Amino acid sequence: MDTSSSEGLAPLSPSVDYHHNPSPISKIGRDLLWSIFLINADHSDDPPYFRTATYRDPWFPMNHALVVTWRSAQVCRLWRNILLHSPSVWGRNIDLDLLQGPEDRAWADEVLRRSGQSLLHVKGRVVAPGLEFFIFLLDANWKRIWSLELEASMLLDEVDDNEVEKLSRILQRPAPSIHYFSYFAIRPLAVHNALFSGDAPNLRHFESGNLEFNIDHNNLPWLSQLRTLRLRNPHRKSLSLVLDALRQMSFLESLLLFAALQVQDHSKFYQPSSTQEYGVFEPESVNVQANLALLRHILPSPGCSLNLSLVLNAPLDENEEAILTAFAGVKRLKFILGNDQLETTEYTLEWIFAVSKAPTIMPQLQKVVLDEISSYEDLEQEQGPSPSQQNRTNNRSLKFILEFLSSYREAGKAIKVLDLTRITRDMRFLDEVEGLQVLWTHEALVDERVTLFTESYICGSGSPEVLNFNALYSS
Repeated sequence: MDTSSSEGLAPLSPSVDYHHNPSPISKIGRDLLWSIFLINADHSDDPPYFRTATYRDPWFPMNHALVVTWRSAQVCRLWRNILLHSPSVWGRNIDLDLLQGPEDRAWADEVLRRSGQSLLHVKGRVVAPGLEFFIFLLDANWKRIWSLELEASMLLDEVDDNEVEKLSRILQRPAPSIHYFSYFAIRPLAVHNALFSGDAPNLRHFESGNLEFNIDHNNLPWLSQLRTLRLRNPHRKSLSLVLDALRQMSFLESLLLFAALQVQDHSKFYQPSSTQEYGVFEPESVNVQANLALLRHILPSPGCSLNLSLVLNAPLDENEEAILTAFAGVKRLKFILGNDQLETTEYTLEWIFAVSKAPTIMPQLQKVVLDEISSYEDLEQEQGPSPSQQNRTNNRSLKFILEFLSSYREAGKAIKVLDLTRITRDMRFLDEVEGLQVLWTHEALVDERVTLFTESYICGSGSPEVLNFNALYSS
């Protein structure tokens, strides 16, 4: 039952017969009902409910955990009795999407009253009209906050600087209970002194975006106990400070850095300790040098995964040695090449093929998947009068593929399988790579149903026309 309540469950009225023609659901024990209510109060997967000063979503989020809990307390006396004496259930339901509006204040006060002195799980997207309530909530209940998952979408001209400063001062208080902290904001928020005053003994997950704070581990001893660290911050941190902080995080399992590093001081060398092992490492940055410098100082644990997202906007020559060094310990590698906008990726394949030549990767790599190999210039080249008039191997992407396959064959490590699923261009030039197995898929109607088939072809076997996927998909 609910250990956070000192009152226990109130007895039911003896004048009411709950066992006369009971429905099946009424046969569920009270302990099991309480467990179900506690599960239903988990709002971590609730979709956002959007609202601004002038707009709110027309639909009411009936599936939000707070609404489900509130309505459950109105089903029958038994359920209401259990829920009204379960403050921890209500403490899990501090849904800012629903409670921050001025018109919602009575509802918010009632939810907080029902939460008693239990730990609070706060989540939501704060807009300008709700900032005053949000600051009140944190100010009055800061020591009770267990998890804070916040997206602050206020713009620069929407809030008073004094309100922002109040929020900054709250975040500088000791946080004895906080376990999970996630803060993202459009407007930068500066914390001038040590975050949480350096005192957050229960903090295990820390995630921030646009939160300006000093990551010096000497002032933030709670860094050493983190399991997850995610920094998405255009106000970039010194690489040496980040490395010094990481050196203290012997329990860290997941690390994400998005546009978070400065490399001006990368000459300070750092040797990782033997306990510096991560389960998931996701550096994402437009600063290639920063990521490579960081990768050289990461000691991956067995089974560790690395997700590296880069905007490759520099030639390879000056970075090839750094790439091979950074990926020297990788045992298995998967490349996903994609664009989030229609711009050229001039250096992308060049970088990918360079990484694949790392001494520990080349012996392992046997399969390559190319979901998309067209850059913007490639598409422009194909707008000519007739595809037959083009020299297809002059296409940059296709040229790199041939060079890549040839280099592996010359090294005695020939690629055995090339998966061209979803490629829609003429790939007959691959027929000169004898022995290479090419895979692709196509759709066909079978019993009036669209079915996906996988096909294969061994290059050099005399039927290169099957590799003309442009003809296949246009037919």
